[in-house]
Amino acid sequence: MKAILAEAVAALAALAEGRAGDAKATAQLAIATAIQIPDLLDAGLLRPGDLDDEALAAMAVVIDAAGAFEEEEETLVEFVAELEADDVKNIAAAARPWAAAVYADMVPPGAKTGHSQSGA
Repeated sequence: MKAILAEAVAALAALAEGRAGDAKATAQLAIATAIQIPDLLDAGLLRPGDLDDEALAAMAVVIDAAGAFEEEEETLVEFVAELEADDVKNIAAAARPWAAAVYADMVPPGAKTGHSQSGA
């Protein structure tokens, strides 16, 4: 589970800094990361956060997309490819404020080591 935490923290840092790639790549990474967050919270590896209104609105966009993805039915790449272009752009735009807030509020300081958002 700690390997999953390390991957999620790296993904959150990349998303928060806008380093995830184009809109499709950003949407894919945001959805994949959002899917991991509940398990990491349940395992006590992330802290519950107190997100502001902007972050909550962004989270709703990302979580809605993650909730619509059915892993048993298709790959994440296929899922994002089938989305409307505006939906992909909306997810990608929401990814940055959502990831920045999750990284800042929910990732324990010790898990941030080696990620460039560690000073945030």
